[in-house]
Amino acid sequence: TCDWLTAALGAGQVDGFSFERIGTGQMSECYRVSLSYAAEEGGPASVVLKVAATDPSSRQTGLALGLYEREVRFYTDIAPALVPGPVAPCYHAAIDTQTGAFDLLLGDAVPALVGDEIRGATAEQA
Repeated sequence: TCDWLTAALGAGQVDGFSFERIGTGQMSECYRVSLSYAAEEGGPASVVLKVAATDPSSRQTGLALGLYEREVRFYTDIAPALVPGPVAPCYHAAIDTQTGAFDLLLGDAVPALVGDEIRGATAEQA
């Protein structure tokens, strides 16, 4: 919701958003969230929201292997010590270790494009 995004970002009142799925994650899903603000001095134009897979088997695997908890803990416990560094800013991170539900609200790397994990990258893309 706009209220959740406003609270998570801590910068300007979000008054609208749209989203599109990006990437082809197997254990989680990523969405680019484009934001609009009530005032010009809002926050970022877009962010990336990462959540657990909707597929029950994938979600259970991610939960059983501790993948979701490790990633959330990376952004809450380790990444802050790496600043400045090549880590996306994390605006919000939370996990329910019983269900595997989690969210990471991260800075968007626009205009970067999501790579193809199967084909790889050309020398120019790298």
